[in-house]
Amino acid sequence: MSDLEQMLNPPVPITSTKVGRNDPCPCGSGKKYKKCCGSGALPA
Repeated sequence: MSDLEQMLNPPVPITSTKVGRNDPCPCGSGKKYKKCCGSGALPA
């Protein structure tokens, strides 16, 4: 790769896709993951 290509396309850092229980839910609801998409069963 040339120097010009490296300047125009910098390497993208590798980010983890793992979501912690207390992290915000990636679905965008604003809730914590454990209270949103992280719950195993639907509330009865």
